[in-house]
Amino acid sequence: MKVSNKRLFAQNEVFDFFFCAVDDLQGSVVPDYLVVQPRNIKEDLVSGVGILPVVDGRLGLVKIFRPALQGSFWEIPHGFLDENENEVNACVRELREETGIEISPGDIEFMATVAPDSGVLGGLVKIYLARGSLPLSKVQHEIGLEDFSFFTKEEITELIDSGRLVDSFSLVAIYKFFVMAGSS
Repeated sequence: MKVSNKRLFAQNEVFDFFFCAVDDLQGSVVPDYLVVQPRNIKEDLVSGVGILPVVDGRLGLVKIFRPALQGSFWEIPHGFLDENENEVNACVRELREETGIEISPGDIEFMATVAPDSGVLGGLVKIYLARGSLPLSKVQHEIGLEDFSFFTKEEITELIDSGRLVDSFSLVAIYKFFVMAGSS
């Protein structure tokens, strides 16, 4: 495979949008393959974090409106890295902003790396587990953010089965959490 002729055609404050030519070297070429890349991305392609907060065995999720899916869904808190911010500090910040939970870097455990959509998005997200206590501070206003709540395993299963929890970060984090819990 060969990727060439990468050209920027649009950008906003979060993403750069490129077209490039993709050639399979066997006669098939896609001249305008779309690549969306976060503008703030590290050398290892990590551009964001997801955090699964756990308090007293219950999993914390935010309910957020997603314009691309035209609806509200339950997800783990997640977001982009700020400029020159490491993943652990991003976890502390995102968790405080979206849930009000205050944690220290020592409360965070790496779980997995996720490619949100490896066919289009040029960035990776690292997923972390955060063991903490109930929210202590006020949640910052964020467009689309509707609610934050804790759920049991049974309630999580019902959210997944009903299609109200579909986010890839969240599904990976929850799966990994229950696999880890089953092995201890």
